[in-house]
Amino acid sequence: LEGLMTGDSSKSPITELKLAPLPLSAVEELLLRRVVDDDRVPTLALRLQRESGGNPFFIRQMLLGLREQGVISQGEDGVSRGQLMLDNETLAKAPLPIPTSIREALQARIRPVSETGLVVLRMMAVARQEVSLELLLDSTSMSENTINDVLDGLLDVGLVRERSVGVEEKFELIHLRLRDVLLEETPEELRRSLHCQFGAALERAHRRSVEVVLEQLAHHFEQGQRPAKAVPYLVRAAEKLQNQALIAAALRYLDRALALEPQAREYLILEDAEQRLADLLLRRANALYHLGRWSDAYRQAQEADDYARQLEDARLIARTATELACQSRSIHNLEEARRQLDRALDHGRSVGDLRLQIVPLYELGALYWSQGLLDEARRYFTESLASSEAVNDGRGLALGSNGLGVLAMCSGRSAEARRHFEQAVVICEQHGLVERLAIAQTNLAELCHCMGNFRKGLALADKVISNAREVHHRYGVAVGLRYRALILV
Repeated sequence: LEGLMTGDSSKSPITELKLAPLPLSAVEELLLRRVVDDDRVPTLALRLQRESGGNPFFIRQMLLGLREQGVISQGEDGVSRGQLMLDNETLAKAPLPIPTSIREALQARIRPVSETGLVVLRMMAVARQEVSLELLLDSTSMSENTINDVLDGLLDVGLVRERSVGVEEKFELIHLRLRDVLLEETPEELRRSLHCQFGAALERAHRRSVEVVLEQLAHHFEQGQRPAKAVPYLVRAAEKLQNQALIAAALRYLDRALALEPQAREYLILEDAEQRLADLLLRRANALYHLGRWSDAYRQAQEADDYARQLEDARLIARTATELACQSRSIHNLEEARRQLDRALDHGRSVGDLRLQIVPLYELGALYWSQGLLDEARRYFTESLASSEAVNDGRGLALGSNGLGVLAMCSGRSAEARRHFEQAVVICEQHGLVERLAIAQTNLAELCHCMGNFRKGLALADKVISNAREVHHRYGVAVGLRYRALILV
């Protein structure tokens, strides 16, 4: 066999062909030989391609495993193509089976690896991402010479691949199925320890840019059962997603944080624990509200407000009162909205924080506008805008510009209104404020409608609907559909 491989026994030159991983299009073709085409096929094909590393043998075995588990149904005659039995969301997240043949093949490849090599492989499996040499050195506490020798050996046997990113080398497992087998065979206590080690190394590596790894840090400390570190990172990851208007994803992080909160508070003094809990509940109330779960949202905001009052924390009270006011105004409970806004403004002013005053000032202006008191509304909108400019608050600048645009439109000053609305749109797009962007664009659509520019108004309404649907923002979809209907009528 060795003679045939080298060409010595046959005396013929040997040409070595290196086969590239199957591309996504080829995996889709393989899948379509077994299932009827529908919108779920690309989802499953992408999972198969990623988790097999594009290896056709692995893909075939995984498809057999999916059929055995009933994820892919048999055709009526046992020969024709079957159906996918799970919905798109489940197909995107559910663990794919590891057929016995693949498991045994991977186990056979892992078996000869040294103990130090196994440590590195397990750390890569836990990492779930490409890792730099520096991260491996810090997380495993090995010497550079040892790590380099281990990596050379793992590269030689094809268990790890290397990629150059500028001057830095990145390493990862050859495919995701190998990760699954490694983690299944790693004792639970060791797996938790590895998560903590890698999380701590990642934290140190990004001490000045932690925002880019919030989700990873939350995952590693959660899996490592370090709730006091996991909860703050889960909340910060949710805040980042909320700022990007990815509300449903943010709520999932907040739910995970809430589930861990009772364990995390054991490591905190009571006051700190309740401040963090109030903040968590307030963020969750805001997420629930934007997802249309209004009753749950209001109850959660009241619960956060109860903690804020018990703590006598003026900043926190200003935030909870603002949230209660916005939610009350949305259901036309204007008296309660006014009471909460006055309360929010009083507490914001008591600590001299302009940022805490921006939204209450704007919302008071909106209340006066709804009552036809335009001069009072202008005063509050202008003060809100001035406060926003003083602290360079993007959300507040969008609010103030939008409010002044509404007043100009009501007064018949269409050019001024358009200028304010367009300024609000630009600010919202710059800061990723999808909710406020929807309001500014629908106001601009209404202005176009009033001026007889129906085509542009319809295009703006369609844009609002499309953007809002992309991030599951129900209020934006509803507002866009409302103005679309008005224009079409």
